[in-house]
Amino acid sequence: MNRYALTAVCLLAAAPTLGYGQECVMSPRPYFEFQVEVPAQWLPDSTVTPRPDPSRGVETRDLLALVQFVVDSAGVPVPRTYKILRARDRDLAEAGRRVVATWRFRPARIGSCSVAQLVQTPLTRE
Repeated sequence: MNRYALTAVCLLAAAPTLGYGQECVMSPRPYFEFQVEVPAQWLPDSTVTPRPDPSRGVETRDLLALVQFVVDSAGVPVPRTYKILRARDRDLAEAGRRVVATWRFRPARIGSCSVAQLVQTPLTRE
């Protein structure tokens, strides 16, 4: 089996299945962005800062803070999974830790199933 076929088999084995009259069967672990058909999407709220900044790429060198957390299948971040990956502005990153539970997302999807996803995003105060 070549490398591409093995990758396809692994991804299909990890994907939730939906049969007639059955519920989604999901992985106990969150999916990575490349494993989902539709990634989790932040639902903007102008009253909470700091907030995710999905308009910026995570490779940008001038990021003030890059964080990671799990968004569950209901679109709610799991605060205990919040990790600071990179922070030039430590106060911004710690402020994100305090408000992460108030953010809301459109959950990631595989087929018609909502799934948990590991999200990496820069933060902004704007």
